[in-house]
Amino acid sequence: MHVLPPDYQNTILFTTLTGLRPNEAQKSLWLIKTKGNEYVDKDRGILKHYQYPEIFLRQTKNAYVSIINEDILQIARGSPDREYYYRSLRKRISIKNGFDMNMYYCRKIFATYLRNKGIEPEIIDLLQGRLSKSIFLRHYYRPDINGIITEKIRPVLNSMLNEIIK
Repeated sequence: MHVLPPDYQNTILFTTLTGLRPNEAQKSLWLIKTKGNEYVDKDRGILKHYQYPEIFLRQTKNAYVSIINEDILQIARGSPDREYYYRSLRKRISIKNGFDMNMYYCRKIFATYLRNKGIEPEIIDLLQGRLSKSIFLRHYYRPDINGIITEKIRPVLNSMLNEIIK
């Protein structure tokens, strides 16, 4: 990341800390900048993807919320002020600096880190917008998501942010 301008570094950090797909992360960053008051719920510490179903809710890929804090919002605000810039980010990394570019690696870091810290796979799938085919998970599993976010996920995300920024 040190070879990138700060705004592109922030895009990669945001994508890693939210676990969103690259396209979703880029659209999420744009919504934070353009519709922050209605998209960001600072009291609950979430991004309300469900308010934009045309972007975030599809047949099998449904990202309903992302967990955030003020640090993550600051990172988002420091991203490029353009709606679409994935190609230029990719070129900057791949062509100019000779590194392979795959933003999906950010999702893998997010999921692996949460799983290694003891977060259940079902919760990680929910945060990353994956729908399970399991009848139990689709129809019966109703975790206390507010409690899980507050007690488990927030501390893990704070730890992840601290480790990445070191």
